[in-house]
Amino acid sequence: MKSKGVAPQHDDELIVDARSAAPYATRRDPLGAALARAVDQRDGNAAAPDEQHTACGHTCGCTSCSTLSRATSGTPVLARAGTAVAGPCADVEQRPHPALLLKGSTHSAVREAQRKLNLHKTGDTNAPLVPDCMFGPLTDGAVREFQKEKFGGDPKQVDGKIGPKTWEKLDAIVPGPVPPVPPVPPVPPVPPVALAVTVPDHIRGSASPASMKDRIPPRKDTTVQVDIAGLKSGDPPITLKVEGTGGGNGTVTIDGANTKSMKASGTVKLRGVAQTDVGKGGALKLVARQGATQVATSSGFTVSSIPENYSDTFVSLLTGARRGFVVQDGWKSDSGTFADLDKTEISERVEETKATGCFVGLGSQNSDYLPGNVLTQDTHSSATSTLTSTGERIAQQTCMFKDNRSGSVDIPMTNSGYELVREVTVRPAGGFNFHITKNGKKTTAKGIASDAAAGSIDKTQRV
Repeated sequence: MKSKGVAPQHDDELIVDARSAAPYATRRDPLGAALARAVDQRDGNAAAPDEQHTACGHTCGCTSCSTLSRATSGTPVLARAGTAVAGPCADVEQRPHPALLLKGSTHSAVREAQRKLNLHKTGDTNAPLVPDCMFGPLTDGAVREFQKEKFGGDPKQVDGKIGPKTWEKLDAIVPGPVPPVPPVPPVPPVPPVALAVTVPDHIRGSASPASMKDRIPPRKDTTVQVDIAGLKSGDPPITLKVEGTGGGNGTVTIDGANTKSMKASGTVKLRGVAQTDVGKGGALKLVARQGATQVATSSGFTVSSIPENYSDTFVSLLTGARRGFVVQDGWKSDSGTFADLDKTEISERVEETKATGCFVGLGSQNSDYLPGNVLTQDTHSSATSTLTSTGERIAQQTCMFKDNRSGSVDIPMTNSGYELVREVTVRPAGGFNFHITKNGKKTTAKGIASDAAAGSIDKTQRV
């Protein structure tokens, strides 16, 4: 007994061919219900003998035939399993021969056709049609477009139905060869960074004048930068040591110890302990080693203190045969301990830069090198026998020193500059006044330049 036909449904009553995020829409349409009823009726009644499949010629009672379902017109609609992944329809029905699919069909065979149509059009089985097992308007349009292309526009063949001939064309569609993925250029290996260790070539205390040899003071820290590159994890560390110590060459600690282990760049503090003996300067070196291998070294240096920061204070006026004053000289050791200057010597340098009147042609007298660890008094005066007329004399004064430990000679002392001015003027009541000043000034005397020293003295006397 044949099942009754189901009234055709409008396309807008079906949820088909629409892109949406999972899960797929699950509302079933009236056509689906009609198909279900058709299957129920079939299960209760054998199909009529004259109802045959167009492809194989068997009656519906033949065990080799597929399950028969009916669309709105009563046309047999078949599908086959195993051709699609899980979705809103079950892959349970077989398609031993081409099934007939048309608008309104819902079956896994629809999904198979949708995937083949997608593969033909874009090479992507999942676009532009959503493989959802539902034969809707978009699938119908895609089928007609495919038929028009494959059958040369024959209107009899362009019907939107997937029958034996259309299945034959669809089954011929297989995925093409996957285009080769361009090989990713190999990333060249990063060459290992060679170990590079750098210590300063010149080890110098911050108070060292530019013209003196490399040296650091005792008792004070001298900070130096050590750079390390290319040291890998697990490599032996870099060991710093001041080599050449002892035997009168002087001694130095690194961050308070004899050696310093380092694995990365950083600063260390060198501190002079024992000063270098005279005649043994420049024997110390800061050396970096990795294991027994020397990887960096400085030039030779010395441990020695030097004088700096000259000062003068007034002591007394001179009377009798000379006019002027006596001043107390002072200076500091860059080590902070004055006694450390025992191997230094200091000499003042005085240069006349102007002379008029009674001061013309008098010349000058300077002291030679004197011990740097003994403070001195300085006398600035003129004989009264020469102060018989007006005149002016201006002179520049600086100091230089010797550092006998490092072997440095004639080094400008830091902050030791003065200007000396003498002037003779007429007194209103008769006679002359002698005016003399000594003021700290940045200046140069006989080639030795220095910044201003400390002290300002201003005195006037009657001649």
